[in-house]
Amino acid sequence: SRQGTRAEGFYRRMEHPRSQHLPLPEVLKKTMTLPTPARLYLVTSLENTPATVAALLSSLPAEDIAWEIRPDPERFSLREIVAHLGDWENVWRARFERTLSEEKPLILRPDVTERSVERGYADANPQECLARFTEDRTALAAWLRTLPETAWERIATLDRMGEIPMEALTALALAHDSYHLHQVAEWQKALR
Repeated sequence: SRQGTRAEGFYRRMEHPRSQHLPLPEVLKKTMTLPTPARLYLVTSLENTPATVAALLSSLPAEDIAWEIRPDPERFSLREIVAHLGDWENVWRARFERTLSEEKPLILRPDVTERSVERGYADANPQECLARFTEDRTALAAWLRTLPETAWERIATLDRMGEIPMEALTALALAHDSYHLHQVAEWQKALR
C-alpha cells in the first residue's frame, strides 16, 4: 500500500546499511546520567512539543487540502503526522512503564505502517489528535517528574537499538518529536 511504502522508506533512511557490522564504541555503552536539572529540562522539552506543533499548524483550517499533500510520497501527510504523534503517546508510555516494571524488557517496535492503517491516520481529525496529544503528553510529563532517581537508570532492550536506559529512552522520545517537527516545517515550506 502507499501508506506502507512511507513507513518503510522512513526506516530505510534511518538505518545505515552497514550499521549491523559496526561495533558500538565503548564510550557509548556506558550509562550516562544527567543531573536532575538537565533531566527536568528534557521532560519540559517533551511537554512543549504539542504546543510547538499547534503553533506551527495554527493557521491551517481542518478542511484545508494542505493536510493531505505529501511533498515526499514515502512520508506522512500533515494530518498523518499529527495523528501519529497523538497515537504514539501510548507507545512511549508503555515503553516507559515496562522499563520500570520489568527487568530489561525487550521492547519491540510496532509496525508503523500497520498501526497507521489500523488507527486511521489518513482520516483523522487533526484538531482532535492534537488535543489528545496535548492531554496525554501533559500527563506523561507530570508522571516522569515523579520518578525517583533510580528509575532513570533502569534498562530496556529496544528493538534494533540494544540496551538503553530510561533516561536515554526519554531522550529518544524527544528525538522522535524533533523529527516530526522538522517534517512539519519542511511540509509548510514545500506548500508555499
